Amino acid sequence: MPFDSRQFAPAAGRAVGGVRRRFSAPRVIGALMLREMATRFGGHPGGVAWAVLQPLGVIVVLAGAFALMLRTPSLGTSFMLFKATGLMVFVTFRSVSQMVGRALTFSRPLLMYPGVTWADAVLARFVLNALIALLVTALILWGIVVYDDVGVIIDWGAVVAAMGLTLMLAFGWGS
Repeated sequence: MPFDSRQFAPAAGRAVGGVRRRFSAPRVIGALMLREMATRFGGHPGGVAWAVLQPLGVIVVLAGAFALMLRTPSLGTSFMLFKATGLMVFVTFRSVSQMVGRALTFSRPLLMYPGVTWADAVLARFVLNALIALLVTALILWGIVVYDDVGVIIDWGAVVAAMGLTLMLAFGWGS
């Protein structure tokens, strides 16, 4: 079924009841982000914990398996940090692109309101999931550095560039 933009609501900022609404997009995006957080995590701390524990479990299993097979990692001294740096970028790409790809299906009932556009729905889903992915990545990498007592020299420019490009690619792929 091809995408037909005519089935969605009119653009935000148009006259509603004769009064032109200004700056409604940030409020709409914020409301959509709150709605997704409520439906995704359900107000339970277990939902937030699962966002961290699932990739951490994969990293621990991979690091353990490779530690049994090899003496040292290909780069550095920590198997967990070596696996986490690659896996977290992939997990970020996969989760953000999948969530952005399902944004219109998830927000379809709300698109009938005149103040909500398809761009608001896509952007809200992207921003929320990008922030969650960045937070989970930072928590996991920081935890591994502290746990393994690894002395790292961080090139923040490269880290920001890598995550920024990953998020832009995920947004494009999901769109």
